[in-house]
Amino acid sequence: AVIPKLVPRLELQPAVSLISVGSNIARALGPALGGLLIGLFSVAVPFLVNAVAFCVVAAALLWWRPVNYSCHNLPPEQVSGAIRAGLRFAFASQALRDTLVRAIAFFAFASASWALLPLIARQVLDGGPTFYGVMQACIGLGAVACAFYLPKLKKAFGPNRLVLGGTVASALAMILFAAVPFKAAGLAACLLAGAGWIVVLSSLNTSAQLALPEWVRARGLSIFLMIFYGAMAAGSLAWGRVAGDLGIPATLLIAAAGALIAAALTWRWKLFRGESLDMTPSMHWSLPVKPSEIEEDRGPVLVTVMHRVEPDDREEFLALMHEQRAARKRNGATSWSIYEDVENPGLYTENFTDISWLEHLRHHNRVTESEKAHEKHVRKLELDGYPKVTHFVAPMRGAPVVA
Repeated sequence: AVIPKLVPRLELQPAVSLISVGSNIARALGPALGGLLIGLFSVAVPFLVNAVAFCVVAAALLWWRPVNYSCHNLPPEQVSGAIRAGLRFAFASQALRDTLVRAIAFFAFASASWALLPLIARQVLDGGPTFYGVMQACIGLGAVACAFYLPKLKKAFGPNRLVLGGTVASALAMILFAAVPFKAAGLAACLLAGAGWIVVLSSLNTSAQLALPEWVRARGLSIFLMIFYGAMAAGSLAWGRVAGDLGIPATLLIAAAGALIAAALTWRWKLFRGESLDMTPSMHWSLPVKPSEIEEDRGPVLVTVMHRVEPDDREEFLALMHEQRAARKRNGATSWSIYEDVENPGLYTENFTDISWLEHLRHHNRVTESEKAHEKHVRKLELDGYPKVTHFVAPMRGAPVVA
């Protein structure tokens, strides 16, 4: 979640790839270093070294002072409300939903090779612990080698074709494991699996990063990681059971076929490429009253926006309102609706609701520059004197009075 604070937005893909490179180098060198320490000292020493390393990371985070782009002094969100806001954003964000669908389609099937890799090394390729370590190193090597070409590959093919290519590479690796039971072929399959893995993982991660404004980035990425680890865990459990019934080669072939079919079926869910979109807060909404004049916990808050357009612009206006609905829901609205006056064609009432006055103030602060630009497109269709915005708040704390 801190990556966008460390690098410019246009360098996000290389930064994510660099982190993946570090992870794969650690995957290759870590076991060897651990074995060396155990051989020289004892089993306890690698754990001690690891603990010290975590302390170094914690100290770096405490020392780091990120730039704060916040433009408000609102109190921090409560945990339960923050979780609901994050889930609401995920459901309303088409870009994030598409990324999650593609992630499930890949990780659920790619998990087969990870879950069965020790058994592949021992039973299929007739190797021991040393050979298994070499296989892990080859996976890391394949990922590291491919990472250096990712910027060029992304420029040439785009993220969607990259994910498709990475899926094909992962499927071919599983086919090699199953169909060519020789150690050299197994190592080649590991190189291919590492390359495919880093291509897909970095593309999905970047798509999720780009789809998330700063206020919800950590929550959105946590949902992405839940999907990632959940699909890996469920897939590993399922493929282990299948391997117990059908054998390892048959399971790998089924997983490879499933990965290719899932990639084809989910092709219409496109990864986000919004590097040019400005996700910084626009702060262009004005409040009708001073925030101190209304208690923060009063609510719900109903906001009505009167729009008037020429009847000939109806279709274009409603198409813009479809995206407007998504923006309202992403930024905290719990409900949204639009109605047209039957006696005055072209006169519309847009309504959306926030949980409380405090949440409505947060809604103001979450509107991005890109959403501001979208609102300008709507304004171009408006007749003079519109839109007209009115705020209503429940007369008492809690739910509104219902007859």
